[in-house]
Amino acid sequence: MLAANDVTGVVLAGGKSKRMGKDKSFLSYHGKYFIDRIIDALKNTAVPRILISVNEVDNYDSLPLRKIKDSFVDHGPLAGIYEALSVSSTDHIICVPCDMPLVDSAVLRYILSISTPYTINVTSVDQNIHPLLGVFPKTILPKLENYLKSDRKKVIDFLTDADYNLIDLSAYRNRIININTEDEYRSLVNACADE
Repeated sequence: MLAANDVTGVVLAGGKSKRMGKDKSFLSYHGKYFIDRIIDALKNTAVPRILISVNEVDNYDSLPLRKIKDSFVDHGPLAGIYEALSVSSTDHIICVPCDMPLVDSAVLRYILSISTPYTINVTSVDQNIHPLLGVFPKTILPKLENYLKSDRKKVIDFLTDADYNLIDLSAYRNRIININTEDEYRSLVNACADE
């Protein structure tokens, strides 16, 4: 178990959004941008500090949080995790990708409550791994740095090499939804209109 006040929150918003064609952080749901919903979820989880991993700092000027850019350019979300771990003052970070707008503080508190300290803890729903929604310890920094320096980027390959704990979020399956395409976004908005 990890206490929220010992963990830094990280929003992974540095993706290129190729399939969506626009920045997913600023898609709206229930009158709020995706990124604002995730920041609120992290705040309600009571983490003491929140970082935003971004490509373009200027796009996020309106958010009064520390923005971090990848030193390993074009290395995907692992580079964002590496940067967050490098600057974090806590031994662990909890990451939420910006394309998961339904993740709330109940989900995040549950993840923290069963996370194993000093271990990578990633999540799954019905045996489908969500490798970017999880907890990462500072102790992986040397291994992660070597992995990125060898020009490797695949998250699953890194996890397999590094060893990880899997947290089953099947009980929260209706909140663990990635929005990657216009069709997925339309489905989300339509489901909202039907509520």
